[in-house]
Amino acid sequence: MRRLVAVITVLSLVSIIGVACAPGPTSEPGAEEKRVKVGLVVTFTGPPASNTAPMGKGQVDYFQYLNDEFGGIEYKDPLTGKPEKAKLDIEWVDTQYKTTVAVTAYKRMKDSGVVAIMGTGTDLIDPLSPLCSSDHIVLIGGAGASPSALNFSPDPLYYIAAHPTGMELDSIILEWFKAQWKESRSPRAGYIDMDVPAQRRLALPGSTVDYAKEIGFEYLHMEWVPFMVTDSNLEVTRMMTKEPDLLIIGHVVAGQAVILKDMQRLGLFGTATLAVPNWGFDPSVTNFVGDDMAENLHGNSVVAMTTEDVPGVKLASRICQKYQGEGLSLLYEQGFAGSMFLAEGIRIALEDVGHESFDGTALRDSLLHISNFDTGGLTHPITVDPNYPVYNAYSKILVIKGGKTEVVTDWLKAPKVRVGLPERFQ
Repeated sequence: MRRLVAVITVLSLVSIIGVACAPGPTSEPGAEEKRVKVGLVVTFTGPPASNTAPMGKGQVDYFQYLNDEFGGIEYKDPLTGKPEKAKLDIEWVDTQYKTTVAVTAYKRMKDSGVVAIMGTGTDLIDPLSPLCSSDHIVLIGGAGASPSALNFSPDPLYYIAAHPTGMELDSIILEWFKAQWKESRSPRAGYIDMDVPAQRRLALPGSTVDYAKEIGFEYLHMEWVPFMVTDSNLEVTRMMTKEPDLLIIGHVVAGQAVILKDMQRLGLFGTATLAVPNWGFDPSVTNFVGDDMAENLHGNSVVAMTTEDVPGVKLASRICQKYQGEGLSLLYEQGFAGSMFLAEGIRIALEDVGHESFDGTALRDSLLHISNFDTGGLTHPITVDPNYPVYNAYSKILVIKGGKTEVVTDWLKAPKVRVGLPERFQ
């Protein structure tokens, strides 16, 4: 992180030359170098940085890895059939999670000729999606699909989310818990969540609260805490009077720490199974609260556990250690996987239309038709449904035990809970 922030303080927008694919022949002497420009609107500092910074590192580092270890995106020219390469020019900016910074950066990136932008955080995606769709620039979201972006962006949509809506990903936890419930009575669920518009959608009619009842929960009670939470005593106390069997904590890692510490202080540990949604779950919470307080904390993860013996995790681990000098995290893996997906789409588009005709529209078409893309086990194989623009609808249930993370389930597909989305996405 120090390396990235140091660069940002000198230049608010920097350029990296990256690549994507296997090594290939070098360009012929005198040949014009082919390039593809991509922008990264990341958040290394600001309120949600405990979650967004690791994701941003993964996004940037994947392209840096491609730059250092390969020579460009290798593809076959569709006209000549000859192998070609196109280097990636990557521009990125630390938004500090401010929409004004993100929009200003977008205008600068658009003028520089980017064909795609990667972003993290709903508050940044919502204003960028209409702009990108109007300008035919692909926008890759780093989190769950934003209903606002899906509703208010012009058609055709150029926004592709990393995952389904929070309503759907969070419902994976509900389905998992209900499937293992053994008592004769119906289970009770609770949700302590950050009070932001994106999360308030969980309580809409037909959304997560009603879905819990639909699959057999007695109820799902919700309490709301501030984004910058410092004290959750009141909300935790009210929640525990409802005696939930499952308590979902919907907050970034730093917010989870506040809530967990308040639960411990109030003597409320051990009364419910605790779980964190994908967008917030990361074993790094142990750095905030210690191993004992994080014991048996569950979560669903759209990426493989950091110690799984699969090629994609091994690659991400090596690159994280190389550039950050630190251990791999689930959030880093999410950013890493997003850049893998984008790089694969670029390769396919170049093979379809060639470099001269390559643009945001060609890239969008290639990304929406990716099928069974193998990330080396880092994620479930990626197949995109053109009628619902997300690239990973699967997650695993994990649990922290003894300071280490264990896999509880294989990949589970998110159920269809799409309240408030346009008809074409139902």
